[in-house]
Amino acid sequence: IYLSNPGGGHTAQYYLGTLDLRDAGVIEVKAGEERGVDIQLSKLEAARVAGQVVPPAGAIPAHGFAVSLQAVDSPSVAQFRASTRDNGSFTIPNVPPGAYLLRAQSGSYAPGAGDLLAEQRVEVGTTDVRGIVLNAHPAAAVDLAGTVVFEGGAKPRPVVVVVHSECCPSI
Repeated sequence: IYLSNPGGGHTAQYYLGTLDLRDAGVIEVKAGEERGVDIQLSKLEAARVAGQVVPPAGAIPAHGFAVSLQAVDSPSVAQFRASTRDNGSFTIPNVPPGAYLLRAQSGSYAPGAGDLLAEQRVEVGTTDVRGIVLNAHPAAAVDLAGTVVFEGGAKPRPVVVVVHSECCPSI
């Protein structure tokens, strides 16, 4: 369950039977089947994650960098976003406890050569995490070639391949 605006410094995410996705239960519902489910919501104190993006000397100002906070253990679930202010500072509110990868980048969604990037692993508890400094560095061009092979030799539809770094400090 995701609540769009929980307010009061509480997290917007709840999982069946727990506040931690790794311990969540699953409800299986088949096509046409109806299920009655009672879900008890609990408030979880959430924290703010705040810091500053610092570009290299002589580079573009840090205003407008895209900052994201992605859960390390479940990268497809929780992601929080912010943009840097004129001085490069950012704040991400209502972050539940957990391990995250904090990233900042100039440019578009898919970083290109010359875009500025930074990343750092962050542990969040129930108190605010402040004073993070993300030192951005230019992305280098990399050529990546390969073949996607499907089991059984089936002809695939067009495929998008996304490459992510494991973690800090290079991307």
